[in-house]
Amino acid sequence: MSNLPRNAKEGIIFGVYMCLFIVLVMSFANICINMGGVNAQSLSAWGISLPIVFVVAFAVENIVVTPISNFIMNRVYKERSNSNAVVALNAIIIVTMMSLIMTFLGGVIGGMSVSTVLSGFLTSWPRNFCIAMFCNLLFAGPLARLILKGFQTLFDKKTAQAKQLSVYQNSQGATAKTDSNMNK
Repeated sequence: MSNLPRNAKEGIIFGVYMCLFIVLVMSFANICINMGGVNAQSLSAWGISLPIVFVVAFAVENIVVTPISNFIMNRVYKERSNSNAVVALNAIIIVTMMSLIMTFLGGVIGGMSVSTVLSGFLTSWPRNFCIAMFCNLLFAGPLARLILKGFQTLFDKKTAQAKQLSVYQNSQGATAKTDSNMNK
């Protein structure tokens, strides 16, 4: 079905791309909404804020959200599979937690006071949740899995080549030992 990470290295690759794509969309949407639309000032603010928001979102995802999501997913699904239900449930859990946390942190990073962020939370969080879910399921997730598939193909080729080289070297070593034994 879908390409999901098989190990920690692939998990990091997948996580970086998922986080990057969602941060690009979410920060653009929120900055443009808060600055009155797409204009030179909002585009400049978006470019300046991207690295900061990406680092914060990636840290929140890996330190807080992923461990909680994995805990919940392991309770619900004893055997992890690549089924659509697993992908959808994981997306719902992650998008819910990330949108809750980043709605607050994004406002603070954007220069709003904590009281301003909290007073607008009940209007901004549902909007952020809907945008993030749409982005996750229709754009970021499929694109991140496509990129991961490319990395997995590359990793699998390198692994196969390394195995072939190892078999060849082992056979050469065995041949050399046989030749040296025959010369004695």
